[in-house]
Amino acid sequence: MSADPLSGANQPASDLHGEEAAPTEYQYNGRFYEESMPDIKGIDPGSDGKFHCWEEGCNHKDDGRRHLMKHLRTHYKPVKCPKPDCGRRAAEQREMIRHVQSCHVAWANKQPKLKVQEFFCDLCGAPFRRKDYIRKHQRYSCPIVKGEQRE
Repeated sequence: MSADPLSGANQPASDLHGEEAAPTEYQYNGRFYEESMPDIKGIDPGSDGKFHCWEEGCNHKDDGRRHLMKHLRTHYKPVKCPKPDCGRRAAEQREMIRHVQSCHVAWANKQPKLKVQEFFCDLCGAPFRRKDYIRKHQRYSCPIVKGEQRE
């Protein structure tokens, strides 16, 4: 079988009888597939000593190539969702982790390193997939604090 890093799934291979074997589902091993980024080693700083982003409409500039490369990830979004029917891309690995744990829960729960943890409101017990949702819930919709003054 040959792996297709773009979709994250293995490509079917013919077995001894000439039939295609069933593809196996992508297994998360700690990193999602990333497309290559442009090589910026030959880029020189501008007359102001800064490295300028060349993307249309972007005026970002940085002190070093490393910082420019990190910024360019926001334009290129090299991290690809492993689900073939999902076109989501992200600038960073942690963004894709959050995406699959929110949008592909069943798949994420099959991955030992990605299992979705549930968080609960300590006031009313409501369940949430992300800890930061509890703060929003307590501020705007928790039945226990509803009607109280919020900061």
